[in-house]
Amino acid sequence: MLILHNTTSAFENPIRKESSGTALVLDVRLWPGSNLLEIDLHLPSVNMLDWIDIMQVTFCIDKACFWDSIPFGWDAETATCSILIDTAQDSFGAKWATQLRHLDKVAYTKICSYSGKLHPSNLIVGIADGSNLGFLLALQQVVKPAYRFEAFALIKESDTAKLFNEYFNISATTVTSQRELISLVLSQQYCANHTSFYLSEEMHPDNNICKSLEATNYGNIHVLPFGR
Repeated sequence: MLILHNTTSAFENPIRKESSGTALVLDVRLWPGSNLLEIDLHLPSVNMLDWIDIMQVTFCIDKACFWDSIPFGWDAETATCSILIDTAQDSFGAKWATQLRHLDKVAYTKICSYSGKLHPSNLIVGIADGSNLGFLLALQQVVKPAYRFEAFALIKESDTAKLFNEYFNISATTVTSQRELISLVLSQQYCANHTSFYLSEEMHPDNNICKSLEATNYGNIHVLPFGR
């Protein structure tokens, strides 16, 4: 099983010519009945044609405070992308995000791509909890062809789960408990030799989903410390 333990090792390929810059906030939307905040950004100096892997943007939210986020829905023609933030989390990033407004300018210090490569032919199964839904959306965007991708999201809030399925064209199955998640994933009886699992950091190696996958002889499991 491949485990990537920290952000530095997981995202070690900086796009050097885009190492720093300023993004413009186009829109800020709090999902109704949910803690998720969706922010649309314009990065005028970034060539998103280079974004062929999962990306990570490091934002400067204070003089000595930085926050990593996984963008999704990027469009090279308009140089735009979006990020999702769980405002219920007690973090500097969540507090910073809730203060953003239309046309604010935000500085970023680095843009990196995921240092590992997605398996070129395996079925890609993404698993995340409600605080890392942007990871699933980014993963779906880079997996080609689309039929190679499946996703499971552990979302305890019913409103968030409903909006996630309504807002985005993603083939994700949502569940409300870890027990349900484990049961549903294992019931798919994926081929161990031709399936790769990509899990967000909350699904760490000590988590029951990892233990259950290993116990079922799945070996191609990647747990990545994605920003939020």
